[in-house]
Amino acid sequence: MIGAIVTMLASAPVQATEPLMLEPLSAWSVDAHPESCALRRSFGTSEKEMVLELDNFTMGKPLMVTLIGTEMETTKSYPATSFLPDDQMKKQTGAFDFTLSDGRKGVFFVEWNGLQRHAAPNAKDVPTPGPGADSKREAEITGLLVSGAFQNDVILQTGPMIGPMDALRYCLANLATSKGLNPEVLSNLSREPAPQDPQKKLQKAFSHYPSELVRANKSAPILARALIDETGKAQSCEVKDVGQDKRFDKLVCGALMAVDSYDPALDAEGKPVKAYYKTLQVFRLH
Repeated sequence: MIGAIVTMLASAPVQATEPLMLEPLSAWSVDAHPESCALRRSFGTSEKEMVLELDNFTMGKPLMVTLIGTEMETTKSYPATSFLPDDQMKKQTGAFDFTLSDGRKGVFFVEWNGLQRHAAPNAKDVPTPGPGADSKREAEITGLLVSGAFQNDVILQTGPMIGPMDALRYCLANLATSKGLNPEVLSNLSREPAPQDPQKKLQKAFSHYPSELVRANKSAPILARALIDETGKAQSCEVKDVGQDKRFDKLVCGALMAVDSYDPALDAEGKPVKAYYKTLQVFRLH
């Protein structure tokens, strides 16, 4: 993703053709980076290949989903996606498309609920998945349907995802340990950290689009994490690198670090623990 040229997307046109069924071209691999772990697999053929990448830089959710096509043009439209089986498609209005330096085209978006089924539009009282729900869901998955992102809709025949996701979680657990965090605690939080922001400083900061970035016609999705200690203080901030202008990083991390206090995360027993606060801020020029 580094060095990608990010562009804006619009509403997707209706696709009339049947989706292309793309079978696996490679085995799953896990790439460990200093700040994240990525699960990757190729589908299709050597002439018409699509790479699926599931990237995470914290324990748990969200997942950044990246699709890169060879000889596949993007539509510059918001895609709708679904990990099958699922009777609901989700329009990824936070998605961006990009062009790599080698000319390949792709799209990426963030799945805040991981691989869980999508809730129906306007659904009320959506139940919170219980213990073991992620593993059960991952075991039943057969593929990923992507509509409206490329000239042809595609179904990537992933097969069950529990094994690959276990490998990703193992990588993330090692990453958390290297940061001095307890991966078991992070996987079983009873409460995520959240900003105490009665004056809505974050909302005001994120609603401000820097004039120099407007003039430069820059857009970007910024997925950031701030490490919040047991007392509710932000200790550090990092941004996922997707080739964005680094002035966006400064804006988002500056705002997160300026918050006076956060509600700290709580472990399974209700004890305050150190954990990451995560946010996605989409800066898009219309």
